[in-house]
Order: sequence, then C-alpha cells, then structure tokens
Amino acid sequence: MSDELSRSTGGPSPAERVAHLAATPLLGAGLIRLRGELGELALDLAGAPDPRAERGLRELAGWVALADGDHRAPETLLDAADAARRAGDDVGAARLRLGASRALAAGASLSSAQELFDAQAEPPSELLADWHLTAAACRRGDRRAHLEGALAALPAPGRDHDRLAVLLELVDLHRTGGAITPALAHLETAAALARQHEDRVHSGHVSAIRGHLLLEAGQMSEAAEVLRHVLDVAVELDDTLTTVAAASVVGALALGRRDWPEACAAGERQIPAARRRRSWAGVADGALTLATGLWEQGQREGALRLLINTRRELHGRGARAAVVLVTARLVELRAGGDGEAFDGVMAAAAEPPPPPCRRPVTAQGGYAPTALH
Repeated sequence: MSDELSRSTGGPSPAERVAHLAATPLLGAGLIRLRGELGELALDLAGAPDPRAERGLRELAGWVALADGDHRAPETLLDAADAARRAGDDVGAARLRLGASRALAAGASLSSAQELFDAQAEPPSELLADWHLTAAACRRGDRRAHLEGALAALPAPGRDHDRLAVLLELVDLHRTGGAITPALAHLETAAALARQHEDRVHSGHVSAIRGHLLLEAGQMSEAAEVLRHVLDVAVELDDTLTTVAAASVVGALALGRRDWPEACAAGERQIPAARRRRSWAGVADGALTLATGLWEQGQREGALRLLINTRRELHGRGARAAVVLVTARLVELRAGGDGEAFDGVMAAAAEPPPPPCRRPVTAQGGYAPTALH
C-alpha cells in the first residue's frame, strides 16, 4: 500500500508501519511480534512497492537476524547498508556495517569481522555505542573498556537488547577475573531487564549464569536447584543452547550424588538438543551421562547399545574427539568388571535393537529413562 493510498483509507502507510516497528524492543514479546509483522509487511510491499519502506524493512530484517543469531545476518545487514548509502544515509549505512561486523564475529568469522571493522572510518558521535560494541566483538583494544563505553553510550530507554548483551559479557569478564561482586551486580541488572521485557529465554540465560556462580562458590545443592529450573524452562521454550548447557551440569551433579534416575533424565534431554545444534561434543557428553545412569541401575545392555550407536553416529559425523570420549568410556567399563561378561553383553548390545515399546510414564508426567536405540 503506498503512502498516498494509506492516507486516503485512514491506515498507516508502510513507512509509518516500519517506523513503528523500528521502536519495538528486540527482546521477549517484542521480538516475537517483530518476526511476524515483518513477514506481513513484506507481503504487503510485494503487492504495492514503496522504496522508502522497503529500505526500512531490509534494515529491520538485518537487526532481527542479528538478534536471533541467524547466519544470514551479515549478508542482510550489508545489503541494507548498501541501500542506505545509495539513499544518502551515510550514518545509517555505517551503523549497519558495524552491525554486520558484529554478526560476522558472532558467527566465528572473526578475521572477516575485523577486516570489515578496520575498513570503517572513525564514527560520528551518534554511533559511539555501536562502535564500542563492535570493537569489543572484534577484539580490538581493551574489551572491558569498550563494553563499559557501550553501556554508557547506549540510549536510555531503547537498545535494551544491546544493553542486556553487554551486561552479560561484563559478567563473564568479571567472573573470569575472579571479581564476583561486580559480576553479581551486573547479573541483577540483566535479570531486571529480562523480566521487564518478559523475555523468558534471556531470563533462563541469566539464571544459568547464576547457577554457575553458585557452583563456583561451592554451593552445589543451590546450584542444582537453579539449573534444574533453567533446564525445565529451556526445554519448554525449545531453547536448545540452554538445554544442552544446563542438562550437562545437572547431569554431572546428579552423577556426583549417585542420583542415577536424574542423571538419565538429564542425558535424555541433552542428546536431542545437542544433535539439533550439531554439537557432537554435547551429544557425546549426554550419552555418557545417560549410559552411566543406565549402567549403574543394571541396564547394562541398554547402556552399551547407547554407547555403540552414539560412537557410530559420531564417527559418521567426523567428530573424532567425541568418538574418543565414547570409546574411552567403553574401555573403562570393560576394565572395571568381568571382561568375558562384558564382551557377552557387548555382543548382545551390538545386535539390531528390538522394535520400540511404549515407555512408562512417571508420576511427574515424564518418561521413565530407558536405553536409546
């Protein structure tokens, strides 16, 4: 719909809709709403082109891709930067190129990110926050100083997604340096921002960091309780990154307490999430946790079948380090018991698994742990 037509019908023009969307926070419900409305606006513009609105839509798509960690973010942002430059918006183009640098750095293309960042001129004052954010992401200069500079320069209110990201990075730097008090202070501010935007994913990330801080302080039971809740929420939200991280720690803590059922439950949650993320080390770690829980509960054939199938899968993926971990566990299990009995169970486990049967449901509504075929 063109601006003229939209005014005649009383509705907002595409350019006005883009301006409204540009003010939407890239967190929680705001980010979810943005994803849907960008698609609707793109369909509208396909039927009634509006160059100004299309340029704004391209920019928004780039920022959303960056917030989502989408691998297409660098290309989308650079395309938007070219469009902004052609339209005479040099400041907007510079900001988008800085965003593309951060997207490249986040996507493990640090050298490309540094090359793009180094090619840019000294930023105008309105881009100071973006420049500090990008210098920190590209490992140029004092990272902590750049993060603190970005935090001071970010507009308030607004840019809360960047503010939250900076706070969590500062938490990590303080933790690494052993400065727990400032780490906790930044963590509380980050938690408040996530709650303000009803962002359950970032709330989970903040809670996970709190759980790890408790671990570092030796408060194991408190850490386990926090991370157990983090894992439940991550599974509910289909947040595979947090699921893998939390399940790994929950499973390890359960093994340390000899709580075999909880270890199995954690491993069963970790394996499919790690597989979806193509984290083969995570798959191996989850399989080791689950197999240990099964083995200790007397389900030895199931444990061995799991390890055999996991090793076969990881070998097919070319994940050599992960294969070594699983193989080492098999060797360890054989060395720790009756070798002949182990070989008999191993031979049985290597047979094709029987047809799947219905798994019993626990009182909590979940599935009782069994061997994965």
